[in-house]
Amino acid sequence: MFIPGLHVQVFKKVGKRFNSTRDSFKIPGRATSSGNGEITYTIKSNDTLYEIALKYNVSYRDIMQWNEIRNHRTIRPGQKIVIKTKG
Repeated sequence: MFIPGLHVQVFKKVGKRFNSTRDSFKIPGRATSSGNGEITYTIKSNDTLYEIALKYNVSYRDIMQWNEIRNHRTIRPGQKIVIKTKG
């Protein structure tokens, strides 16, 4: 699982060895943790609740319930939602 904001270093196989390349990238997304088992996620263009749920290993229906979202098609870029990461 990749976490938004994580920097990833790319390695290339050369013969039997892996050498570090100069390539690296940052996982996109905006999420902040409150430290109490909740993440505040900012919706980006083309996000879906289903994809966000997969990223955080929760149900999209749970996200809808936690945020009082009645229709999953009504989310908008810039909207902030809460994702609970601990039971």
